[in-house]
Formats: sequence, C-alpha cells, structure tokens
Amino acid sequence: MATTPKTTLMGWIVSRWKPTVAQFKAFAESYWHKNDYIPIQQIDGLDQAIGGLAAMSDVEQLLSSFATKTYVEALVGGGAQINHYNPNEPYSFSMDKPTLVLYNNAQSTDENFVEPALFLLLAGTDVGESPEASPSKWYRFTPYISQGEYEPYVVAN
Repeated sequence: MATTPKTTLMGWIVSRWKPTVAQFKAFAESYWHKNDYIPIQQIDGLDQAIGGLAAMSDVEQLLSSFATKTYVEALVGGGAQINHYNPNEPYSFSMDKPTLVLYNNAQSTDENFVEPALFLLLAGTDVGESPEASPSKWYRFTPYISQGEYEPYVVAN
C-alpha cells in the first residue's frame, strides 16, 4: 500500500477542492480502513507493551506443575471441594475457594472428555458451561487421573 505524507495530503485540501483521481487514490491509500487487516509488525511499540507478558507455553507449564495429587490435596485441605460436574449449576470463580470438578462425557467425540478428569474452574460459568462446552473457562489437570484416584476427595452431590 502506497502512502503519501500527511502534510502533503493536508496541503491538497483547500476551499472548493476538487481532487484529481491520483490525489484521491493517494489519500485513500494513505489510511487504514476499518475493515483492513493491520499487520502486527505495523503496530508501533507493541513489542515493548507485551514484552513482559508470559508466553502461553510458560503459563501451561506452570499450571501443569501444579497438577499433582499433592496440589489437589493442598486445595482440598485449604477448603476446596471436588464435586461431580452438575450441568444444572452455574459455577462461580473464587480465588479463596477454588472449584474442582470431575467431568466426563462417555458420548463425546473428543477423547479428552470420554474418561473422567479433574478440572479447575478459571472463570465463572453459566448453567451448562461444562469443561467440554467452554474449555477456556476450565483447566484440565495433567497427567490424566487414574480411575478413582480423586474419589476419596469427592463430595457427594
């Protein structure tokens, strides 16, 4: 996309201005349209603005380091409860009392949800927003739990 300096464009604007075709094209090509994709490299200062943020792979590595039986025991010891997922219940996120659920869907086409797994709530949900339906709101603990490993901690519904 060709660009024309702003001072040049502004110099063309005079009372009763009738732009030439070339001037009109130059003007139109010098600005981003709302529907245009702006390449990320064109955003001035973006590298500095996001340079201090953690990479998603680092966040996932940190979360997976927590995903141990010891961490679950610590959560339960601190007041967290593990419940079987209830599709009729909205879940509220709280840093003070983490929400842990056992969830599975034997009919799922996604193999990650067929066997029971332990999920930690990361954001509030509405009724029916299961770990399968809203995966961005839940963190699946890895490694995968073995059958019944967390059953001693599950609170009966």
